[in-house]
Amino acid sequence: MKSIRIKISYSDLDSLRPHEESIEERIHHVEGSLFSTGILRKPLIADERTGVLIDGTHRYNALKRMGISTAPVIYVDYLSENEIRVARWIRIYIFKNIEQAMINKIADHFRSFSCEPLVKILRDTYIIELVRKQPANAYRAISHMEKDKNIISNLKTILFRTNISPRMLEKRCLVIIPPYLNKEDVIEAGLAGKPFPPKSTRHITVLKKIELRTRIKHLLNRQ
Repeated sequence: MKSIRIKISYSDLDSLRPHEESIEERIHHVEGSLFSTGILRKPLIADERTGVLIDGTHRYNALKRMGISTAPVIYVDYLSENEIRVARWIRIYIFKNIEQAMINKIADHFRSFSCEPLVKILRDTYIIELVRKQPANAYRAISHMEKDKNIISNLKTILFRTNISPRMLEKRCLVIIPPYLNKEDVIEAGLAGKPFPPKSTRHITVLKKIELRTRIKHLLNRQ
C-alpha cells in the first residue's frame, strides 16, 4: 500500500472551512450518537495548506453545537495527494408517474441557473446530464429543485449513486448526472465561504478508516 503523509493534531474548529453544507437531520443524528456513546470515533480530515474541511462536515457541526471548540483533525496535502479522489453523487429519482411536461419543466429550471441540460431517453428512463460549464450553479440548481414541490411532484424517493448500471434504469425514473467537481473546486468553495449543497461531493480515501475513539468528556475538558 502506498504511504500517505499526514499530521494529526487537536485543532480549533473555527479554523476549519467546510466546503459543503450539512443536512439538518443528519446533524441531529450525529449529535445524538455522540451524546449516547460519549465517543468521537473518527477524526475530521482537512487540507493542511488551507484548512478546508474534506470529510466530517456533520461531525464538525454536531461538535460545535455541543459546545466543543477543538477536535482531532487529520491534515493532508489534499491537492497533491493522489490517494484522495473526488467522486460525484448521481441522483436517481423514483416517481409514482413521470411525464414529458415535468421533464421539460426541470430542464427549464436548470437553464434558469445558467446550466446546460442534455436530455436523453433510455427505455422508460429520462436522463439529464449537466454540462460542466458552471459546476457550482449546477449543484445549487439541483438542491433548489429537490426542495421545490412545484417542480418535482409525485416523488417517491431519491437514490444516490457514484455510478449507474442498466439494472438501475429498469424502473420509470429520472436520472440527473451532475458535472464532476475537482479538488480545486472544493478548495475554492471552502475558502470563499460558499460551500456546495449537501451530497455534492464524495471523497474516496483510506483515511476515512482511521479511528481514534476520542472521549467527548475529554474534548469538553479542553475548552
